[in-house]
Amino acid sequence: MESSLDRQAQRQARLLRSFSFGSSVLGFLYVALAIFVFRTPLVALLTLIATLGVLLAPLTLRFTGSQRAAAYQLSGSILLPILIMSGMTVGLSSPALSWLAAIPLLAMALADRRSGILWAGITLAGLATLVALDHLHLLPNTQVPPAQLRDAAALTWTGLIGVVLVMALLCDKLQSDATQAIAQAHQELSAKNASLAERRDHLMAQVNSVTHRINNPLQYIMSNTEYLLMMLGPERTSPDLSAPERKELTSAMEELRRGVEKLREITGELTFSSQGQNLEPATADQLPATRQSARAAAQSPPACRSVGVPCAPRTLAPVV
Repeated sequence: MESSLDRQAQRQARLLRSFSFGSSVLGFLYVALAIFVFRTPLVALLTLIATLGVLLAPLTLRFTGSQRAAAYQLSGSILLPILIMSGMTVGLSSPALSWLAAIPLLAMALADRRSGILWAGITLAGLATLVALDHLHLLPNTQVPPAQLRDAAALTWTGLIGVVLVMALLCDKLQSDATQAIAQAHQELSAKNASLAERRDHLMAQVNSVTHRINNPLQYIMSNTEYLLMMLGPERTSPDLSAPERKELTSAMEELRRGVEKLREITGELTFSSQGQNLEPATADQLPATRQSARAAAQSPPACRSVGVPCAPRTLAPVV
């Protein structure tokens, strides 16, 4: 989320710098026209102030780190000189008032929706102030030759159309960049998901392999245990084993069998889990069974030979 916000701020910063540069070039052109063509020093001075305010907006962004502050400076640098210039010249007939329509759009594009709404209100308040002053006959309403007024209007509208077009192109470029960034992020996420799926399959294969390798000796232990229990059954007798010893050995074999069955349940659950099934984990206390099996193995030649435990001299009685 934070990275997405950072990219949005970077796009807005690029838009602000681009608009500041383009508007400054257009502003200096207007200053030259006001001085050498229309012969209006006051308009040239106010246009120069507005152009300098727009040109310095990227520096405000750099030193304050606030996109909103830079956007407010840029919007205010356009709004105030236009209102002052219109009020001191031809009033509500000024072609420069057409620029006021772009200010809320500009503030919203450079900052956020709240800023656009705020500057729409400020722009309407400034326009309402001019209307009120005009009704009170406090505006000079300087008479300008119609031909010069038409030329100024045509120049203003041409510049406004050009600025709106540039803003639209910049917004389209930023939207295109954002779309490409989203597509790239989607590809990276898909690649990560594929890698995770591959690692999961590899892990499941290892689980299946380990389960298979564990099941083989468990099956062997279970078979030997069943054999020993059969040999120690009540129908079998052995002159080498007393009744308590036979009982103890039988109990040890029973515990060993229960421990092996628990281990087989666990390996079975591992197999089912590796196939994507949800099972509750089970645990088995293997320590008592292991101890008892070792004791039993010492008294059981077939089992002790199989697991490599040194055998005691005792032997089981042959089958009668």
